[in-house]
Amino acid sequence: MEENLDWESSDPYLFPNPFHDLSDPPLKTAHIILSTSGSKNPKWVYLSKEAFLISARAVNAHLQANVNDRWLIVLPTYHVGGLSIYARSFLSSSETKVYQGKWDPHVFLESLRGCTLTSLVPTQLYDLVQLNAKPPASLRGVVVGGDKLDRALYDKARELGWPLYRSYGLTECASQVATAKLNEWELQILPHVEVRLDETLRIKSKSLLTGYYVDHFYDPKVDGWFDTGDKAVLNPFQILGRHHQFKIGGELFSLPELQMKLDGMKGLYQAKILLEPDERLGHKLHLIHNHPTIEKVIAEFNAQMHPLARIKSHQFFDKLPTNPLGKL
Repeated sequence: MEENLDWESSDPYLFPNPFHDLSDPPLKTAHIILSTSGSKNPKWVYLSKEAFLISARAVNAHLQANVNDRWLIVLPTYHVGGLSIYARSFLSSSETKVYQGKWDPHVFLESLRGCTLTSLVPTQLYDLVQLNAKPPASLRGVVVGGDKLDRALYDKARELGWPLYRSYGLTECASQVATAKLNEWELQILPHVEVRLDETLRIKSKSLLTGYYVDHFYDPKVDGWFDTGDKAVLNPFQILGRHHQFKIGGELFSLPELQMKLDGMKGLYQAKILLEPDERLGHKLHLIHNHPTIEKVIAEFNAQMHPLARIKSHQFFDKLPTNPLGKL
């Protein structure tokens, strides 16, 4: 369906994330509907086709994308980072090639031959660096986004010759908000976006969402401004992350929500989910507890979670420290 998506028609399109438990929403003329975790529970995001094309024009100009380019699409189309490439290729009349199957850096390198542009998340770039892989001569740009890119990983990839465009974006803005110049670290706000900083980063753009749908439709913008929920610094532009939220392999999760889910399973025992740094995925989940048979609880928890939000390790303590109210 992605290859035949008509960007100029009034036809609506639905791209559900298979890991989000949501009922199909009502369709809206000339809109594309994606699901996102956002700041709370999964919800549908309505983006007009025009919003996608406004974003695509800005990104194409930044990348100098043209008819001679050939995109390798690796990211799934239920993510805005994958679907937005089709809008870019439509406007630039460039070719697209779709990566087939589960992620494998060896297969990716073979698929990349003859391609000029692609988009990856940092976890995928990490896998390529671990192989000491070098890009094919045809490749002129890799947009890296979806999660925080470690500077050391960036530098190692550059040493291997990977042409990188570091980026920051979000589903609600139809892809990129800020993108660095080729092989430069500092992010630049793209010209179709205005930004301001209150407690968190606010953005205004014609590429912003029309609204959300959970059990009803609503527009989260206030006077045209959308609150990203991200902590940021404007000069130079930096994203500092979200309170109580984190990403694993490019997917956004809420620590309080995961803890609440666990609390409903563990009974009267104490157990606390902690974040540990992970060089490849960014984070992993570690559990501390005083539960003698925690393995059964972990198995039940993991069976209900997104594959990336599963507890990877645990540690038993006879007694866990608590405050005077009995909280860990």
